[in-house]
Amino acid sequence: MLTLVLLLGCNSLLGPPSMPEVTLGEVLPIPDPPAPQPGSTVFIAMGDQGTGGEDQLMVANLLEQWCEVRNCDFLIGLGDNFYPSGVTDIDDEKFETHFESVYSAVNFPFYLSLGNHDVSGDVDAQIAYTKRSQKWKMFGRYYTFEIGHATFLALDSNLQSKEQDAFITDVIDNTTSKWNFAYGHHPIRTNGGHMDATDEQIKSFKQHFCGKLDIYFAGHDHNLQLLDDECDVGLVVSGAGGYTLYSTSTEDNTIFGASTHGFVDIEMTSEQIVLRYVDVKGNVIHESSRKPRL
Repeated sequence: MLTLVLLLGCNSLLGPPSMPEVTLGEVLPIPDPPAPQPGSTVFIAMGDQGTGGEDQLMVANLLEQWCEVRNCDFLIGLGDNFYPSGVTDIDDEKFETHFESVYSAVNFPFYLSLGNHDVSGDVDAQIAYTKRSQKWKMFGRYYTFEIGHATFLALDSNLQSKEQDAFITDVIDNTTSKWNFAYGHHPIRTNGGHMDATDEQIKSFKQHFCGKLDIYFAGHDHNLQLLDDECDVGLVVSGAGGYTLYSTSTEDNTIFGASTHGFVDIEMTSEQIVLRYVDVKGNVIHESSRKPRL
């Protein structure tokens, strides 16, 4: 079995310029979000947020207001939790300035994965911080959990290892959940700043997931995208959590693309999921639904 490796070449290790501490100002109201369907599970997919700057704070304000109405259950984090180069150790002040204080008004867990900027620092510290935080969840470089009708696989797309490969095979071949979702930092397909995965990486993805996965969520490109399915697996890019934006378009197998800060809201029942792409002003700029693979 081929190893799932999604580390794409880029020059982003330099990261953004250093940013001064930003004080949270007036919170602007957003349009009324739709009420969740009774009995549904609502979660957020968001990545590339960890700047500690104004754009991250704006998205955090949006997240707080949006989820107060939507009753969000949790968030899956798509990597680049700390720019420009991860954290130095478990006592790094970025855990407070780039996460705890930014999302202090958000009252649900964040199930986080590692981005290319994160692995430049102390990865073990990000994992260990799970025991210190009520909100931060990272149980390993890759891990799995079940919520509602779904099994989730949090992957380290920076890592090439037989161990992760065996983990993916074991989880995806044995799950009995109605929905299967995987997420990591690097996208399989993209039309917004970085390249698609290589042919070998796409081959590996298909071997692992064709007919077994419903959606793969990724970040890395700093925008919002919905791509054409890859062997009936939905492809979502949601890397607009706080870093400088990249342009995108609806060319090259892209169903939807927008260069705006924001995130993707996923509402799940046993019968369908609804994807809502939300911009930084709280507008739903794209909506689509899909049925489970089973």
